[in-house]
Amino acid sequence: MNNAGFGGSGRFADTDWNNEAEMIQVNNRRADAPDQLFLPQIRAREGKLLNVASVAAFQPGPFMAVYYASKPTYCTSLRRWRKS
Repeated sequence: MNNAGFGGSGRFADTDWNNEAEMIQVNNRRADAPDQLFLPQIRAREGKLLNVASVAAFQPGPFMAVYYASKPTYCTSLRRWRKS
């Protein structure tokens, strides 16, 4: 099961860039670390990978620009990986 990520809210101009950068890092890069690490065992056992995603990956909303922008990347890449 894959369920990594965090968000923040506020007007984009008022948010802390360090927090936004960490959010991008977690939402796009750290979520896939367990997938890659355990992929050989998952495949060997014909297991499944469950990605618990935020609806933000598909329908953005107000006051969370970076969070909404960071979510589709991982969900889309995971979907493409499954098709390959």
